[in-house]
Amino acid sequence: MAQIDLILTEHSPGEIRVNIVGEALPSGALSERVVVDRAEVDQISEQITRDLLDWANRPTHLRAGPPVRESIRRSGLALYQTLFGGAGDAFRDLKHRWVTDERYCIVHLDEELVHLPVELCHDGDAFLSETFLIGRRVAAARADRPTPSLAAGSPRLLLLVNPSEDPLLGDSAEEELREIRKAVREAGGIELQIRVGRTAQGRLLDQALPGAALVHLIGHQDSDADQPDRNGWRLFGRRWYGPSRVLRLQDPPRIVFANACASARAVDWKSSMPMVRAFLERGTEAYVGTWWEVGTPAAAAFAAVFYHSLAYGETVGIAMTRAREKVLEEFGPDEAAWASYILYGDPRARLPQTPAATGKPRRIARPLALVGILMAIGILLPSTLGQRAKDAGTAVEEPAATPSGYLTFESEPPGAAVWIDGHQRGATPLTLELDEGTHEVALDLSGHALWEASALVDPDSPQVIHVQLEEAPR
Repeated sequence: MAQIDLILTEHSPGEIRVNIVGEALPSGALSERVVVDRAEVDQISEQITRDLLDWANRPTHLRAGPPVRESIRRSGLALYQTLFGGAGDAFRDLKHRWVTDERYCIVHLDEELVHLPVELCHDGDAFLSETFLIGRRVAAARADRPTPSLAAGSPRLLLLVNPSEDPLLGDSAEEELREIRKAVREAGGIELQIRVGRTAQGRLLDQALPGAALVHLIGHQDSDADQPDRNGWRLFGRRWYGPSRVLRLQDPPRIVFANACASARAVDWKSSMPMVRAFLERGTEAYVGTWWEVGTPAAAAFAAVFYHSLAYGETVGIAMTRAREKVLEEFGPDEAAWASYILYGDPRARLPQTPAATGKPRRIARPLALVGILMAIGILLPSTLGQRAKDAGTAVEEPAATPSGYLTFESEPPGAAVWIDGHQRGATPLTLELDEGTHEVALDLSGHALWEASALVDPDSPQVIHVQLEEAPR
């Protein structure tokens, strides 16, 4: 494993200082330093992040000219030459000297420079995001912060599925959920906790986020400088889970992946508190997000490979590289999603040891048909989805695994501890994936009588268990 630090700071009005620190640089010194014109750098960056990437998300039949990858390469080469000048030779030299696939690059940015798409600089051979495993660190996000705890047992992946209950997101959210679920089940060693629609709301998220090793959002993220109360993850009923609530978390998640449009495109860190900054200040080690809008199939494929790699013990940086390669391989040079994902935090972050980590990640096939696993919950999917899945054709066969199904627990009042076979799994409302068969379940809420029952899990029939808890005798 090798590491290089790229430090970008405001040198003076209108200038950017670029400092490259690493091992065995061409000069033989510990660093290379250049000062470049900010106006020219900003102009090229705007071309990449606005003109090229807006074009990249048009329907294919409305595009003209070379594939999007080639267009980004041209602008990325111009940005590389302008930003690094002669010091750019340091990158090329290190790339050839380091005999390792784990070439880490930590990009240190002033808060005024977070808009620069450094990952898309092209050195003539490849993009920096292909040469190095890149993580961003922003000066404004440095603070005294708690360290996420390592809970005993399997690391927990909290999936937040369409918390705004956007009907236009229903089918695509199910596709992404299915892809992630399949990838995690194949690798093993990660506990899935799923909150769907309005079961992923403000107070309930306050309870579910702490202690999670991983949090994945399938939904929307908004950023409105004129209305700060509308910043954050969009929830049901025109509400948002915003930075102020993140900053109050006592045990923040270790890795956050916000698979929402422009979830990491925070252009103003100086006068605002974007979600990515809030999570980093609370101690989250790695935050994955997007620069711009990402197409649904590519987003699902990227997420599946990402978690598959993490489950096998690979770092976040390597997992992102594998996911980019998968998107390019499957969707070709006209799909810009490979370039949209960026990482804030430490690219060397990884999950605690899982059973799969002793093996080597395998390629995972995408399904040819979708199955409506959430129809019975009645939140995300239209009633016709099951028939559409049958009409779609034959699905790719999944690896042999213990059959499982979904149970959703709701209680009145909410917030009751959910116990499954003697183990506490969370608080209501809660959706869990459980092995097929009979399970002993209990709901426990202070001031109320304990509720106990046996529940039969059927893989073909998700169930919702709603309980009216009775007050305990005084």
